[in-house]
Amino acid sequence: PEGYERPRIVMTANASPFIIWKKPSTPKSVKAKKWNGTAFSAPYDIVSPDLAITGFIGPEIASKGDTVYLIFESLLHSNHIIYLKKSFDGGLTFSDTVRVSNNPVTRFPAVTVSPDLSVSVAFMEFEPDYLEPHYAVATSSDGLQPYTNSVKATGPAPGEACDCCPANIITNGDKHVLFFRNNDNDLRDIWASVSTDNGQSFATVKEIDTTNWMIGACPSSGPSGMLNDDSLFYTWMSGASGNTRVMIGAASSTDLSIGQHYMI
Repeated sequence: PEGYERPRIVMTANASPFIIWKKPSTPKSVKAKKWNGTAFSAPYDIVSPDLAITGFIGPEIASKGDTVYLIFESLLHSNHIIYLKKSFDGGLTFSDTVRVSNNPVTRFPAVTVSPDLSVSVAFMEFEPDYLEPHYAVATSSDGLQPYTNSVKATGPAPGEACDCCPANIITNGDKHVLFFRNNDNDLRDIWASVSTDNGQSFATVKEIDTTNWMIGACPSSGPSGMLNDDSLFYTWMSGASGNTRVMIGAASSTDLSIGQHYMI
């Protein structure tokens, strides 16, 4: 009865898990449960139905200690708008909404938080009439302060970003890495884009997927990764073998040179 879509989990202070999920049926909402040391709380709303939650991708969360950031897509203004909410108490209460993007057509938000609690949000943007899909990144000093003008992060990749596939953004200090699925005339492989100036520009953009998946339909799936010193580790789905398979790979976060790839 409380819904079951898009479950997400983060660890807050004292190794206390905080879990969210989406209730898709009317009234739509984002639900949460918080571990109290011995049991999970009763479910409670952290995004109310009046915000017109939408999108088959999202919401997403990120945390540092008891600071939790929630990002989601809303149809409140008859367009796909990205909003963020922030919690200072491990997810028990959240701030009012903060609008992240001024672009009227956005979708598929992803969020990451740096050790200094600055926040970067990645989302897909379109030109008018849903043309030229690409991923952009906007940053805020603490998540609640105004966001910088979004920076196009997938620009040098050929073709366009796969317009129905989510992305993943991760950070370690000033280094940001955006993982996304590209679409170059139906070649829909995984790419990465690296920023070394806290998300202000993305100078290194390369393909990090050797499966060469040609598909004329939408995979509706994207990559997920982690950054460990100068190494990237990432997973994704590919149907290049004729069957949908989960892959894992490694690459350098300096120049995105590809290391090992395996099928799981």
